[in-house]
Formats: sequence, C-alpha cells, structure tokens
Amino acid sequence: MNSLISPQSSMLQGGLWAKGVFKEGTEEQPLITVITVVLNGQNSIRNTIENIRNQTYQHIELIVIDGGSQDQTIEIIQSLDSKIDHWISEKDSGIYDAMNKGINLARGKWLNFMNSGDVFFSNHVVKELFLGRDFGSTLIIHGNWEVRYGVSKKRIAISGNSNDLWKGSQFCHQAVFINTTYHKSHPYSAKSKIVGDFEFFYKTWKAGETFLKISETVASIESGGISDMKRKEVLKSWESIIDTDLKSSFYFLYRYSREFLISMIKKVST
Repeated sequence: MNSLISPQSSMLQGGLWAKGVFKEGTEEQPLITVITVVLNGQNSIRNTIENIRNQTYQHIELIVIDGGSQDQTIEIIQSLDSKIDHWISEKDSGIYDAMNKGINLARGKWLNFMNSGDVFFSNHVVKELFLGRDFGSTLIIHGNWEVRYGVSKKRIAISGNSNDLWKGSQFCHQAVFINTTYHKSHPYSAKSKIVGDFEFFYKTWKAGETFLKISETVASIESGGISDMKRKEVLKSWESIIDTDLKSSFYFLYRYSREFLISMIKKVST
C-alpha cells in the first residue's frame, strides 16, 4: 500500500503515481482524466472506482479527491490503491474546491467528473467516444445520462442545447467531457455551493466557445442529489448567474410557479 502523509500538511495520498507509474495517450487515443470527488462515501466509492476501471478504453487516469472522510472511505480507497492513478485526502472548502484540486492535477487531454455514486453508462462509453475521433476546436462535449430512482425505476435524460443555457442547466455534469487545458485556466468558483458547474458552462458559452452535443448516453446517476433536493435554491442561483432580460424573467417566473405547484401537489398527496 503506497499511501503517505505529506510532510507539508496532513494530506494523505497514494496511487500509481507514487510508484512512478504514469499513463500516456496518443493522438488517436488521447489520455482521459476521470476525477472522482468523495466525502463519506463508503457505500458508493468502490462501485464508482470499479466501474471506471472496467472501461475498455485503456488510456484513462483516475484521480480521487477525498474531502477528509470520517467513515470507511479512506480504507476502501487504500484497498484499491493499485486501481487509482492518484488520490488525496484532506479537508477542503467544498465540492468545487475539491474539483479544482482534481483539475490542477489532471494530465489528460479531456477530463470528466464521475463523483462517488455515479458510474459510466456502459463499459464501452469512453472507447466509443474517443477512439480515433477528432473533436477539433470543441471544448465541451455533452451527452445523455441515465437517472436511477431506487432499485428498479430508471429513465434516460436527453442532453439539451448549449444555446438554452440561459434557462439553466441543460446537461448533467457527469455526462460531460471538458478540454483540460481550458479548464485549468477557467476553474470553478470555490465560493459556489451548488451551481459552480453551471456558472462555468454558462460563462464558457457566453465567451463563444464550442460545445458539441452527442447522442450517446454517457453516465448513470442516482436521483436525489443537491440539485434535486434544493430546486428553488438552484433556480435562484441560475437566475443570478445569467444575463437577465424580459424573456428570461418571464421564463424563471414560470419555473418558480411550476415548482410551487409541484410542492403543493406533493403536500396534498401525502
């Protein structure tokens, strides 16, 4: 087990990099960085790591950023040390601070965030998407995703269009691949608690950068995340980020009204 305490801090770290093993890519098979952020994820972290490692595409580096878990997460990560390229565990100031740490470490041409509890939709997704494909000047690639409701109920969510970002988020973070060089120079706002990813995508779109919508289903996620649980707060945060005008004001008024009606229906039915 190659884990150690950094002499400069209380950070715990390990993985293949500590053994001098670094993956590389080629022009036709670029290196892809998958970043997994976790905090107290003992019930989900193993499945996420195993899913990433079961990808048939060989040029994937996995970076795990743990926020100082107090359950068995660290022990599980240590037991999977040989399957992780690099992992660190230390306290952070929130999920976007943790994500930025992963971005700074990333060595791949493209990066993806597959956080604890999330998985790729199939073992062939990354290979089918990147093997021998040239995306030119594209900076953001976004696809569809599966949403899991408990054990048996599932649905496929279709990725929206980047031109509709003024309405709020149009795609799932886990179903997106981002140009690493661009992301390093445009990190997430660490001050944000729940919509730092949307702010990044919106500003990228407003800057005129190239988005590519693909038809593939990329990721599978569980329902009940922060965006699901705090719908009104998310809507207010989206509206505070976009450039508001009469059209967007009417649109968000409609969204607020819809959320209110949904909440009232739920109260009546319980």
